[in-house]
This record gives sequence, C-alpha cells and structure tokens, in this order.
Amino acid sequence: MGLVDEEELKEQGEIDKIPLLKTASGKTTLCATEIRMFDRVGVEIEIKPLEEEEFNNIVEEFCRSILQDSKTEEKINCPSEVKRAISNMAGLKCSKNWDENKEEYEVYIKEALGKEMNEEDKLQDLLEAVLKKNRL
Repeated sequence: MGLVDEEELKEQGEIDKIPLLKTASGKTTLCATEIRMFDRVGVEIEIKPLEEEEFNNIVEEFCRSILQDSKTEEKINCPSEVKRAISNMAGLKCSKNWDENKEEYEVYIKEALGKEMNEEDKLQDLLEAVLKKNRL
C-alpha cells in the first residue's frame, strides 16, 4: 500500500516499531490514524477525528499565527499542513499574515458572521468565522 518507508523498516527490523502516516510531519494526516490487519486478507485504515476542544485549539493557533505582528519576537509557528487544511475547510483563500491581506480577511469575516469586523476583537472574530465556516 506504500505506507511504509522501506529504508526505515530495514533499520528498525519490525513494522510495529516505525510510524505509518506520520501525524503533522510529512504533509499527510493531521490526526491519529490506525492501520489494522484482519484475517490476513485485508487491511483497514481508520482515521480518528480530533476532539472538538483540540480542534478549536488548533484553529485558534492558526488564527494567532495569521494575526501575529511581524515584529514580535515570539513567533507562533503553525505547520503548513495545518494551515492548508484549515484554510481549505473554512474556504479561506489565503492563510498569509494579516497585515498583507487585511481587506480579504475583513470581507471573509463579514461574509461568515454577517457583521463588520471589530478591530479590537479581530482574533475572536477571525476565530469565530473560521470555526463557523468549518461547520458548514
């Protein structure tokens, strides 16, 4: 099925000692995935969804990474596969920084929430818009 790195399998010697479909590292899956063999004739792949609270935390990190000030010393690093997945689920055309795309984000928030963005609550507005779009 192409799920195993043959070189790593040779190094480790046993299949259950190597990761399959690495989580959030190889631009593959964002959540836990289990691969099970049954009756020596079939394989089952089960993708376990994130808990709602964990998903909301990831979306908040995504929003904070967009809103972060480029002059801030402490950078919020949101992995590219997370940005891509959330952007796609939310119908957000870009996931670049706020300062370069402010107008686009303001339109997005207005369409999602039916109201003008509040500059002082832009994190909350963006978070609410992304979460709402993800549930549509």
